Amino acid sequence: MAIILDGSDAIGDLGDALDAKLTTPGAWTAYTPTWAGVSSTGGVSTGAYTQIGRTVHFWANYVLGTAVSITAGISAPLPTGKAAGSEVLVNGVFIDMGTGYYAPLVVGQTLYAARAGVSYVDAETPSNTIPFTWATGDKISVTGTYEAA
Repeated sequence: MAIILDGSDAIGDLGDALDAKLTTPGAWTAYTPTWAGVSSTGGVSTGAYTQIGRTVHFWANYVLGTAVSITAGISAPLPTGKAAGSEVLVNGVFIDMGTGYYAPLVVGQTLYAARAGVSYVDAETPSNTIPFTWATGDKISVTGTYEAA
């Protein structure tokens, strides 16, 4: 790409453009994840992501409705493809509204209930009663970062 400077205004414009690119983070784009391992009637799924260069940052939330069904490890799809061989760094929380917060054990992109053993923490498959009895308004929240394809 060639840059032709033919006056002081062009130099100022170029400087402004570079400042904007270097100091303004990427815009957030909404996406609606289709969660695996969890469903409910009237549950609300929301999420957003931003991509800066090849780095993608994302968050996703699922607020449970009625008739909750949790049958396996819980996961949300990534908003964009990831680079082959790269890993996804994911953090999450299970929120029992009005009662407490539970840090899940994350394996790959899947959230499991953390169970403390004598020597280590183990992953237990979440269910309608693990790690707590899920109800309307409870929330599953994840954030993550990965390299885009």
